[in-house]
Amino acid sequence: MVKAEASRLNRETLPVNDRRAQLIGRLQQDVHPDQGQIPAYVFSSPEVYELEMERIFPRCWLCVAHESEIPEPGDYVTRSLGEYPVIVVRGEDGKIRILLNVCRHRGMRVCRTDSGNVSDFLCSYHGFNYKNTGELIGVPFEKDSYGTFDKSKHGLLEMKVDRYHGLIFGAAPGREESLDQFLGGMKWYLDLYLKRAEMTVTGPPQRWVVQSHLLCEVRLPYSCG
Repeated sequence: MVKAEASRLNRETLPVNDRRAQLIGRLQQDVHPDQGQIPAYVFSSPEVYELEMERIFPRCWLCVAHESEIPEPGDYVTRSLGEYPVIVVRGEDGKIRILLNVCRHRGMRVCRTDSGNVSDFLCSYHGFNYKNTGELIGVPFEKDSYGTFDKSKHGLLEMKVDRYHGLIFGAAPGREESLDQFLGGMKWYLDLYLKRAEMTVTGPPQRWVVQSHLLCEVRLPYSCG
């Protein structure tokens, strides 16, 4: 216990770059998936989480929804792309988009419900109004507050989107690798599951509330199809 505490304090007093290098070295030493060795701290360490968010999730295509969840124009679900809140929506034009769920005015979360059907999204902070295709269409007191203001340049930011047999994937805008390239040989395994029959997602995402030892509620989202 004393040794573990001393080790923790030593890590906390190191500069950030040194702590990161120490963590990477520890992972290289401890993690051997080919031998079935993955230490428990990997699943609970805040430092490992931060490293994953920096090195893995922003660089990958992530599955965020299934087409059956948004079958009609205006249908949407809110999800996360790594740590970024997003709206997966089928616009009035029938096109599926993944919009960053952040108002371009003051960074407020625009859509605060899990799912629904709307023609537009209204930010509750200052009333900026966006079509379900992402364009900014309404600004309160626009001329008095902002003068000349080009709304066409201030729509919700759009993430890259692609689909594979009904699964909707999203990625950061700057990602060059296609979804097909990213999936690679994994498509063979996905096909075993996805091509067996037409699939739909039934019911909304489930959320479990767990009482932790710190006497606070931890909400765990879980989707089942």
